[in-house]
Amino acid sequence: MAKTAVALHLTYHGYDVTVPPENYGADLFHRHPTADFTINHEVEVSLGWQDCEFPFRTGSVPERKIRLCKMTDGPLFFWMLNKVCNRAVVFSSVYLKDVFLVEVPNARIKEGEYFYRIPLKYARIINPLLRGKDG
Repeated sequence: MAKTAVALHLTYHGYDVTVPPENYGADLFHRHPTADFTINHEVEVSLGWQDCEFPFRTGSVPERKIRLCKMTDGPLFFWMLNKVCNRAVVFSSVYLKDVFLVEVPNARIKEGEYFYRIPLKYARIINPLLRGKDG
C-alpha cells in the first residue's frame, strides 16, 4: 500500500515511476526529467503515526538502510508514511550522518537497533499525499 501511495503521488506530479520486483534495493525509482540519472525512493510505514500531523520531533530511518546508498546511483529519498498512507515525511539520504545515529531499545532486539533520528528541519512534509487526480 505504501509503495503504491508514493508511486501515485510521484506520478501525479509528472514522474514516470518504476516499481521493480523485490531485489533488496530501493522500493521505486524514476528518471530525472532533464538529466540522465535515476532518483530512488525507499518507503516505510510508521505504525505509530495515525491520520494526524506528524507527531514526532525527528524522522526515523533504520541504520541498516545505509546499504541502499551504496547500491543506488543518483539521489535516494526515504519516505515515512503514516499508517493509512495519506501523509508522508521525506528525507534525503545526505542526512544519514553519524551525528543522527542513536540506539533505540526494543522488545525484539536485546541491545536495541540503531536508527538515524533526523530533525524535521531537514524533511519535506507532504500533507496530504496526493494519490490521484482528485488528491
